Amino acid sequence: MRMYEKPVRVLMRDMVEELIGQKDQIISKEQVLNWFAEKYPKIKQGTISAHLIRFSTNAPSRLHYSARPGEEDLLFQIDGSHFRRFDPAKDPPPIHEAFRLVEKGVGLRNAAAIISVSWGNDVDVPIKPTPRNWKKVQSGNPLQLRGKGYYYDGEFFRDYWSFGAA
Repeated sequence: MRMYEKPVRVLMRDMVEELIGQKDQIISKEQVLNWFAEKYPKIKQGTISAHLIRFSTNAPSRLHYSARPGEEDLLFQIDGSHFRRFDPAKDPPPIHEAFRLVEKGVGLRNAAAIISVSWGNDVDVPIKPTPRNWKKVQSGNPLQLRGKGYYYDGEFFRDYWSFGAA
């Protein structure tokens, strides 16, 4: 059950529309946190921080948050605590895939792909199979993996993944 009528990913769009008037206008993480504290006080700061990364087109760690291409390419991260609107005319293309990070020289140790599932209140659970396991997934061979786990409402859960099973 959601805390508010809209999920956080939709509220992020509302925040961008309200706080960033012009393309080059810069906002701070503190301004974003204050906006949410005033309008949606039940949303945790960690959730807001994670969504800032998810919506920042040039943040390499956005891969962990399964950003939706186009729909969630809203911000350009200037540094760890300052953002502006993403401008496709002057900014590099948004990071959406692990291979793009490798091309850029950022690297992603032993990653062949990132697979994720999303549900409920913006819960995203990713797994990064090794190149060897990714080949098994692609071939349809049976494979079971255990992820790193995830937190939901302050409680830790394990994630188990099955591929190629009938």
